[in-house]
Amino acid sequence: MQGGTLKIIVEDHTDNIGFPAQSSQLDYYYSSPALETLGRYDANGVMRPFLAKGWKADPKHRTITFYLRPGVKFHDGTLFDAQALKWNIQQFQAARRPEVDGIRSMDVVNRYTLRLNLQKWDNQLLESICWFVQVISPTAVKQHGVEWAKTHPVGTGPFVFASWSPDVSIVYKRNPHYWQKGKPYLDEIDLELIYDQNTAYNTFLSGAADVLTRAIPSAMKQLESSGQFKYNTTRNLSFGTAGYGLLFPSGNPADPMSNLKVREAIEYAVNKPALIKSVLQGYGVPTNQWYLPNSPFYNKDVSSFAYNPAKAKQLLKEAGYPNGFDTVIWTDPANQNMVTAVQGYLAAVGIRAKINVVDIAKLLEMTVSTAPKWKGMSIHIWPMFPDAPVLMDRDFSPHSANHAQNIIHPPKLLDLIAKARSAPDRASEAKYVREMQKVAFQDYVLFLPLYVPVGDVFMKKTVQNLGFFTRNGYDWNPESVWISR
Repeated sequence: MQGGTLKIIVEDHTDNIGFPAQSSQLDYYYSSPALETLGRYDANGVMRPFLAKGWKADPKHRTITFYLRPGVKFHDGTLFDAQALKWNIQQFQAARRPEVDGIRSMDVVNRYTLRLNLQKWDNQLLESICWFVQVISPTAVKQHGVEWAKTHPVGTGPFVFASWSPDVSIVYKRNPHYWQKGKPYLDEIDLELIYDQNTAYNTFLSGAADVLTRAIPSAMKQLESSGQFKYNTTRNLSFGTAGYGLLFPSGNPADPMSNLKVREAIEYAVNKPALIKSVLQGYGVPTNQWYLPNSPFYNKDVSSFAYNPAKAKQLLKEAGYPNGFDTVIWTDPANQNMVTAVQGYLAAVGIRAKINVVDIAKLLEMTVSTAPKWKGMSIHIWPMFPDAPVLMDRDFSPHSANHAQNIIHPPKLLDLIAKARSAPDRASEAKYVREMQKVAFQDYVLFLPLYVPVGDVFMKKTVQNLGFFTRNGYDWNPESVWISR
């Protein structure tokens, strides 16, 4: 059970594995061996203590108190205590991350107790901090700087960062001083960065890697039917998968998509079921909003914008574009086939879209709030977690770190986000989120939701307890995975 090296093929791009306040959720795949969080979701979407041994939420006094596990140390030997947690949360505040919005002040009660004093009660804040704030060593960042930290994660995790060869691999070595006695079981985890999906597939098939985290649909079918590998699938998950769609620059008056009728026309122009059948070979579920029908946040009354190219052409004419217009779609290589299919649907109604392919880091850099206004559509991936109000807030509010300056911010939507975050119970919260779905995706069409893909992670039969796609679509457990002999 002890020892060995686990080689995992990952196909996305990252340039930040060590400074979470400035990272995206995709980066968490790469940083999880070294960086940990206060809590983890279980398979039912309930937040459970992890680095924190517990917490107390007090709506009456508008406080959240975290009680930390004593004696946990960062890889540099410094202590993870209340002061370190306070510093980590402050980094998220400095980055204007909505996940930590609403904190009026923080009190270090004692070495292992931190109390948050809130401006108003926010039912999302506890879970948001528990999951989004991967903790890092304040001492390491102060000594070396933020840019260094992005490529040198110093956390409390089961593995210590060893090396990073850009576009080749990220290597982690076993942490001999890990706080969970007897863990981790492995000696090393190697993340193999192979961005071409055919190369990734062939590398895995050859036996040169133990885990393949992403495959094209045709490859998934072959691997599933081969009987040679184990696999976990998102089909069995109740939450924590991701959706794919296109973001409109609705807040840029120089772009045709600042016109609501143009955005509606694009909705009608795309045949989502056909796109899923052709590009994903059926490995996906079409959607017209965030979340799917099995979620309490799904609003069955949101307009479906069923495929209707004639309606799309009429709306373009009403918007002042009877002959269509030229635009661009920004995408990363992994989603180029999907975007190419969308390009064909748009061309059929007169929208001539050029495809610009850039790596995911460039895409994120282009669309962050501090970037200049951009034109055209951008591929966008949104997560589906239990804390829906936070996720909507971090993508659609004016203080969002993600593309805030390039979209409009309907007051009604912002009001619903605020109400959802301060709702007294889950039922009230879900009601407000359902209303948010209608405002965002029907009334203002801020975004074109396309589908939620069905994903598999494949592994050799010797890989045990990997954790991918067992609790949700994002977390795994590097400290518990082992290789049988």
